[in-house]
Amino acid sequence: MMASSSSDQWWCLVGPVWAPEATGLLTLPHDQCRVLDGEYVCLGLTLRPGDSPLVEYYRLETETLAGTTAFISRPVFVLGDGVSPTELRDAGQKVRQLAACLSLAWSEPWNVRSAPSPCTQQPPSVPQSWPAPADWLRDPPLPPVEEPLPDIIEQLASRVAHDRALASALSLWHEGILVRRQHPSLALVCFVACIEALAGPEPNERKQFWNLVASVTEPDELRYLRQRRGDIYRLRSLTAHGSRLHGSEMIFGQHTQFDMPPGGWPPMLRIEREDQDFVFVRLPLTQRVSGDLIRARAGS
Repeated sequence: MMASSSSDQWWCLVGPVWAPEATGLLTLPHDQCRVLDGEYVCLGLTLRPGDSPLVEYYRLETETLAGTTAFISRPVFVLGDGVSPTELRDAGQKVRQLAACLSLAWSEPWNVRSAPSPCTQQPPSVPQSWPAPADWLRDPPLPPVEEPLPDIIEQLASRVAHDRALASALSLWHEGILVRRQHPSLALVCFVACIEALAGPEPNERKQFWNLVASVTEPDELRYLRQRRGDIYRLRSLTAHGSRLHGSEMIFGQHTQFDMPPGGWPPMLRIEREDQDFVFVRLPLTQRVSGDLIRARAGS
């Protein structure tokens, strides 16, 4: 796709990002059909949809290098004004925050796929998809499904510009969702730090932390997150200060010993093995809680 632009504009691409699973599970971490339904202006940036899918092929890491999987996405053009080095550096910060907002709104990892660059150097375009491997026999990409830009995007982005704690929390949450698939223990550090950023430098920091968590959880969820062996604040400290890992990192590439129930794991399902409970229940719940607190701070 070619997007019209002027000589004093820069452009970049944001879109979903691929990451191999650490556990051997084959999952679909993003919506490959989603395409923006039109042009939007958000905080001085113009967002335009790509009208063709971007198809990339990867080996089936970490289970094996003997197979191939397709990663299909529909990136979004982002255009802005100003092409000086300082303006392009500022643009990079803006689109990174935009990617974080999209990740939060759509609950999947988005990032900057092509950094801001002057439109005069290269016209805005979605790169040509990779050719399929010789043994690729899969069906063609599914048809696109148009979706509007979520309302929370502009609201969150405008609040982030004036709320340093919210900006820090959003950045930490974004880092967490980017690393969660292969580095779940580090993701927990990010999600807990996100909550700490919103709690602020209170005299009783830990009490304020749990008060915030309680504000967006049900009583049984709060008890689960605070139970002694699985206390998320304690687990975060064990990783940050005690060099402990809690999830699938230690059995990298190995299949789990059970099948995922249809529709995913129930929110409060108990799993006997602690590493599996951490990856499939405790960590997703912490991600949801920290994301809900960001939304609440933004007033959505």
